[in-house]
This record gives sequence, C-alpha cells and structure tokens, in this order.
Amino acid sequence: MQIEPTTSEQPNQPTTIYVSNQGVRLHVTTIGDRTKPALMLLHGFPDCSIGMMAVAHELAHDYFVIVPDGRGINFSDAPADVAAYKIELLVSDVIAIADALIPGQQFVLVGHDWGGAVVWATLSLFPVYIVRAVIYAGPHPAVFLDAITHDETQQRASLYMHALRQPDFETTFSQDNYALPIQVFGITLMSDTKKSQMIATWQRPGRVTGALNWYRAAEFVMVGGNCNIPIPDGRVPVRLLWGELDGALLPSLAVRHLSTMPWIELQILAGMSHWFPHTHPVQCADLIRRP
Repeated sequence: MQIEPTTSEQPNQPTTIYVSNQGVRLHVTTIGDRTKPALMLLHGFPDCSIGMMAVAHELAHDYFVIVPDGRGINFSDAPADVAAYKIELLVSDVIAIADALIPGQQFVLVGHDWGGAVVWATLSLFPVYIVRAVIYAGPHPAVFLDAITHDETQQRASLYMHALRQPDFETTFSQDNYALPIQVFGITLMSDTKKSQMIATWQRPGRVTGALNWYRAAEFVMVGGNCNIPIPDGRVPVRLLWGELDGALLPSLAVRHLSTMPWIELQILAGMSHWFPHTHPVQCADLIRRP
C-alpha cells in the first residue's frame, strides 16, 4: 500500500492511497475518521470516484468512507487483457482494498450502476465481509441476464450494451470531445469544473478501453450469455434503491429482484433518474445512512 506524499492530514479531507491486487494498482480515496464504521462506495459507468465524492463527503460525518476507482478507471491501472475485467476480479479488488485498509473489519458496501452489480457479486461471493449493503440502480448479474432474456422491454432498453462491447467503440466514446458520455450524464449534472475533471479521466491512456472492458468481459449483459454469480443467501441486509424515471435500467428490473430475493428492502424513488447520487447527494446519503 502506498500513500501519496501530497495527501491531506486534515479531518474529513480526502486522502489518496494505492492498493495493489495481483499486480493491478488501484487508486483509492478515503475520507473521514478511521475510528468510525467503514463504508465503501463503488461508482458506475462512465463514472469514477469523482462522481461519488459529493455523497462521500455527506457520509464522512458518520463513516470512514473508502471510494475506489475501479480497475481501468481514472488513476487505477488499466490491464490490457479483457479477461482482467471479469466481475470476479472486480470483486477481488473490493476484498483487496478492504484487507489493506480495514483488515478484519466488516463494512457497509454501497454501489451505483456497475458498482451496484459489483456489490451484488461481493455479497454472493464474500458475504462475511459485509455488514449491510445499499445498491442504487445496479442489478444482480443473474437477475439482469434473466431480465434481458425474458423481458423484451428491458432487452430493448439494454441494446446500448451491445454497442459498448464493440471493438471500435472507443472512437465513438471519444469523438467531439467526449460528447456522448457527457450527454449520458446530462448537462445539468456537469458543471464546467466537473466536465473538465471527467474528460481528464477519460483522456488518460487506456482508460476509455478499461471502462468499456467491464462490458466486454461481462457475459451476463447479452442475451444468450451466462452468469456464474449465485443469488446471495440473505444473511446480509440489502436496501435496493431505484429511480422511477430510469430509462436504461427500468424499475421493473428492480422489482424482478423480489422473485428470488424477497428479503431485500426495495424502494422506488418517485421522480428520480438513474443519476440520483449525483443530483441528490444529501438525500442519497440519508438513504444509505439509515439502518
């Protein structure tokens, strides 16, 4: 583990740490008092830790908050091999970070979008690490595969994933100064400062490919694919939050989780979009904080 010499020592000021997992160097930001309960916050696509910091600052009043950049993203290493982005390895990054920063300590695990899928997989594979989980607009891989196989509406809504998996999508992603991912976020979510920060993360060599490789390595995002991630057994409490207005991951997908996991707490948020953690970080933190 390496701590950068420029990190702050002030309370509730972010500290930058690097954790290595099987040769992949992961960039991690921490904020808050280390004596408080730990919480790890996982970002989605095409986001990075920057997008989670507003929620992280809110949660740092009550938690020691850990915010990684996923492998291939921002300052984390971007392995060249697509197989290096399989969801089991994304889970192993979560475990490596926990073992390095909070060894032997259970923690709250929170994820948005792709980060939510990683939370589900971590619950399935390493439940002993997690005291409770909060997921916003992130499906369990097995539930998602079932939905796109049997629900034509969700299948149509997910067609963009096929495009993301294509070998030349880097060009589409980057053209016109990253107009497409900026549009995905929405103009209202992107101040000039944040837009500049996000473009800088995408401009780092190999990072667009790294982000897209999450989809390319995921066999559960395409009809006819497969999923090796089992349904969790319910020993860890889960709060599943979903925006009523999510047009890519439909609210019906959230409800679908109840057929195999009736023990989860599901809340559909009226009037909210896919980007609730960005648009309403205070309210999002309150829902995460609530036991």
